[in-house]
Amino acid sequence: MQYMAKREYERIADFIRYELSNKPYKTGDKFISERELAEQCGCSRVTIRTALEKIEREGLLARVPGKGTFVLDKLTRLESTSPPAITMISLLIFNAPKAGHYGWFIKGFCEGIKNKPITLFPYFLDSGIDDEFSLPDYLDRCAGYIIAGDYTQKDISKFLVKRKPMVVIGMAEDELLRNIGGSYVQVCWDHRTCYRRGVELLLEYGYRQPAIIVGSYHSAYRERIEGFLDGLAQLGIEADNTNIFILHPEQTGGISGAKENESIMEKILYGHNEFDSIITCVKEELLGAVLRKKGTLHKYGLLLETGYPDDLVEACGISEMRLDHCAAGRLAAQKMIQQLNDRKQLQQRITVPIEMIIHKSSLISNNQIND
Repeated sequence: MQYMAKREYERIADFIRYELSNKPYKTGDKFISERELAEQCGCSRVTIRTALEKIEREGLLARVPGKGTFVLDKLTRLESTSPPAITMISLLIFNAPKAGHYGWFIKGFCEGIKNKPITLFPYFLDSGIDDEFSLPDYLDRCAGYIIAGDYTQKDISKFLVKRKPMVVIGMAEDELLRNIGGSYVQVCWDHRTCYRRGVELLLEYGYRQPAIIVGSYHSAYRERIEGFLDGLAQLGIEADNTNIFILHPEQTGGISGAKENESIMEKILYGHNEFDSIITCVKEELLGAVLRKKGTLHKYGLLLETGYPDDLVEACGISEMRLDHCAAGRLAAQKMIQQLNDRKQLQQRITVPIEMIIHKSSLISNNQIND
């Protein structure tokens, strides 16, 4: 029985190689699904998966959880010349459900590598990876990495030691990057300036007790708090710590645990705290808490940090600090290409401005509310 099972998956593997060699697949194309392969070959999906694992180890296919199977390399036909070499870049997105709108980032990156022999492979994983963690072989062979999402400093250190070109999206600790070395570019948004302007805007609209809500003491969250304090100081208002709320003050990394976060947020919103407006990036937790409580946010002026599509923002009348993920993707592509082509040991941080978009339906004058 063991011999027959082995012959079965090897037969399927031969069929997959034949398909790759004789069909017009290009690197990056989506391959036949497991279900379709099982129907064509008349076998179980368990056998199909075993065959796909074998082909994946050979570097011809890549399986992306929740996305499908993609062609990595093309078996060269005898009568054809070898295809041009393809440079593989891996986009590693930590904690995907909380990682923002990275579809727009991927769109921008693909625009940046247009007409270049570069392929991007997204890979989704959880933060807090342990010492035993290892990437699939095809990702380990990538020429460079893009780190994005809700990661921790330890997550980043796992990839910095590989000494490959890297683009980090968001704020990583300077000391970590300096100590480990290697070539990297940080693409981060100017949160400090943005939150300073956000506070100024809330006060301009008549709000006098703004509050900020962040996730943890991660460096990116600290930048937001400093901008909040800058805005208060610039207008001669003393900082009141009761209006600075941190969901997990004991943490310095990303946050997780949606239910727990919503519970903490609920206590902030519906406790005995005195504030009339909110500026925050942890919007999902805020909205989740409101739904749990079956409450309302109408009494607050809201300024949310988002990356939502235009149609959603306009339909909901959201006042927002817009993070342009598409522009960040194009910039990441440019800097990755520079590292690959020039072989320079880049170590730089690039700050991307954040656009302020105000909808009066959600940020009306507080004077009007009091009237």
